[in-house]
Amino acid sequence: MTRTHRQQAADFAQWLREQGACREARRWAGGKTLRQAWARCPRKAWVNWLLVKICRDGAITYAQRLRLCDIAYRGRSRKGLLDNLEIIDAEPTP
Repeated sequence: MTRTHRQQAADFAQWLREQGACREARRWAGGKTLRQAWARCPRKAWVNWLLVKICRDGAITYAQRLRLCDIAYRGRSRKGLLDNLEIIDAEPTP
């Protein structure tokens, strides 16, 4: 079953609330999926926060988190880097 953009964005919004994201970040991320927010996030601190949370959830390893933080802080493109990870807005398994 394919999940719609709206379902994925709603799941991400709920996850942000559950994880204690600040109001400003939740407002900015409104209507975006995790992957969209990741690719377009304007603040490096928010990217780091997100990586810490998904690392704690077990979706990425600590080594992956460090690599992704390095990419984000160097200003390199983050697009596509989360594509192979099973997190928040991933397709449900049948």
